[in-house]
Amino acid sequence: MPAKRAVLAELTARELRAGVERYALQVADRRPKAQLVDALARSRKVQVAGLLQDLSRDRLKELCRALDLDDSGRRKADLAARLAAPASSPAVSFSTRPARNTATPAPPPAPPPAERLNAAQLEQYLWSAADILR
Repeated sequence: MPAKRAVLAELTARELRAGVERYALQVADRRPKAQLVDALARSRKVQVAGLLQDLSRDRLKELCRALDLDDSGRRKADLAARLAAPASSPAVSFSTRPARNTATPAPPPAPPPAERLNAAQLEQYLWSAADILR
């Protein structure tokens, strides 16, 4: 999942300025985007979910695509949760979309968050995905 700074870097300067104002942060110059990102990223009181709550669903989908996250779903809360997930979440993300061809076996279930995939499990998952695509 994306780090706080990665999500902030994808926001526009206008969205970043709104966040700086919301959290009443001190920034020497509000024009450079890098200073806004730095101020928001360093602040412990800034929550990514709080910055995303005012964005439209379409904008949240754009951010998900920019950060290589699943952008499916209609609810803003689901999209914002993907973006606001802590960076310590597992690096391997499995899509929750249903398989298109139900005649083929479903891929193995995703491992629990604390478990990392080993090479054999990853290979099995990839072969299952290839079978679905065929």
